[in-house]
Amino acid sequence: MSELEIKTSVHPKTKKEHKKGIVKDATLLYVRVDNPDTTLTQEEKYSVTGLVDEATGDQFKKTFPKNSCTMIKTKDIKEKFKIDPPFPDDVIHYQIKLKARTTLARDNPEAGLSAGDPLPYDSPFRPKVKKDGQDITMETKIGNGSRGDIHFNIIDKQGFGSSATLHEVEVKDLIPYENLNRHPARSQVQNAGNKTPTPTKPSETKKDEFDGLF
Repeated sequence: MSELEIKTSVHPKTKKEHKKGIVKDATLLYVRVDNPDTTLTQEEKYSVTGLVDEATGDQFKKTFPKNSCTMIKTKDIKEKFKIDPPFPDDVIHYQIKLKARTTLARDNPEAGLSAGDPLPYDSPFRPKVKKDGQDITMETKIGNGSRGDIHFNIIDKQGFGSSATLHEVEVKDLIPYENLNRHPARSQVQNAGNKTPTPTKPSETKKDEFDGLF
């Protein structure tokens, strides 16, 4: 079964509490961390959808009501996602979608970066996909039906409640993505965007890993 886990740590310098969470043993769908997804408001976001059991979905929805957590009948999963239901004994599953911004939230003068600039690849706020501890974000496309843990940051805003933002996808059981109907021209564009990025200078990474979450 899936599981929702939340942990609280204290920043050694600022002494501020920082909360993180994990959706464990989620069935991964539409992993868009190599190239961002475009939202209904035309914003680009890194995103992933995790299919979880009913109990985990209920818990997530109550804890993070501002996040996307939608119900789907178990009998409809095969037709919609072309995979078998991961929890066939449940009448319903939940789809949890977690997203992260693709640009800097605030200025970083030390690195010569401004709010709105693209996140450097080595930024701690740029989500990654990992397997066995190795970064496979730009090397391997994750197919629907893969299994793994979805790590997220928790942002608490006074008067607005808590929300979860994507931090990392840890793949445990990989099903490589294959698109046999991919258009050649589109394939060239996708391949161009999947080149291994040139590492940025150390100064481009924020010193405080908790800065810029807002």
